[in-house]
Parts: sequence; C-alpha cells; structure tokens
Amino acid sequence: MIRMKRVALLVLLFLLLVPKLSAQRFPAIQGIEFDGDSLTVLPRRPWRAIGKTVGINMAVWGFNRYIVNEDFAHINWHTIQNNFENGFGWDNDQFITNLFAHPYHGSLYFNAARANGMSFISSIPFALCGSLMWELFMENEPPSINDLYATTLGGVLLLVRSGIECRIFSLTIGLRGGNAQGERLPQL
Repeated sequence: MIRMKRVALLVLLFLLLVPKLSAQRFPAIQGIEFDGDSLTVLPRRPWRAIGKTVGINMAVWGFNRYIVNEDFAHINWHTIQNNFENGFGWDNDQFITNLFAHPYHGSLYFNAARANGMSFISSIPFALCGSLMWELFMENEPPSINDLYATTLGGVLLLVRSGIECRIFSLTIGLRGGNAQGERLPQL
C-alpha cells in the first residue's frame, strides 16, 4: 500500500513539473518566435485537459456499466482497494482489445491534452494517468501492466503517426493547394 502511494505521489509530482519542460526550442521565422511544437498557439489549460481525461473515463465506464452491463464495470470501494493492494499483473485480453481499443483510448487522453494547449511531451503523462485511472479505479479486475503500456505508448504513437502524415501532406501538397515553397499548384 505504501509503495502504491509513493507511485501515485511521483506521478502527481511529474504531472506538476512536466508542463514546464520543453523538448526543443523553435527558431524565429520572419520575426515570429515559436514557443511550441505547433503553428497554432493554444492557451495552456491543464485543468481542463485533466477534466476531459476524467470525463472520457467516466463516459466509457458509464456506457460499460449501465448500457452494456459488463461484469468488469461493477466497481465499488472494495474493488478499488483490491486493485491497489494486489498491484499490477498481466492479462490475457483479446487481440482487438489490447492492440486496438487500448491505443485508441490512449489517443483520446493524449489528444485531450494537446487540444488544451499542452506540448507533445507534456501530453504524454495525460495518456499515462488516464490509463492508470482506468486500471486502478474503473475496473474490478486486477490492473494490468500490458494494458498500461498499450494505452499509453499506443495512444501516443497512434497520434504521432497521424501527425506525421498530416505534416507531410501539408508540406508536399498543402492544405491550401500550394507546395512547400508556397507556390500554387496548377489545377487539373
């Protein structure tokens, strides 16, 4: 129990410090100083991102508990206490659950942070903490380390891949019909 409290305290401390970190410094282009990893500057709203992460978990849990009536969604304080006492294990969920549903949910957590002005690096703990919340509080099954990895890393990598594709597209073809040098492409 003390070990789980220490882990929770470290995660909380990490969340409080990460928004101050920056992965890299972006150069000034035409006198504009870029402070983040995106051309769109959004105000940082970490509390709103936390609220959305909790809201995502509550919505999914409510659907599983009250609409689908899944066994794992019947939780109470005793099941939450058991999750903390027993610690993490390895589960044998189906392929579609571990390698599709978990990364998809991780991308929802990660995107909730990105949409609220958090940088790439400071959005990763939101995926981790969203997954930790689900594993420890939202299921009556023992928490699973492979679900934690699949949700956190899979969710981040899912959005990295789509972000790379979007940037390549905007540099080559462009969202406004131009190429990387800003020249208009001929219409076919």
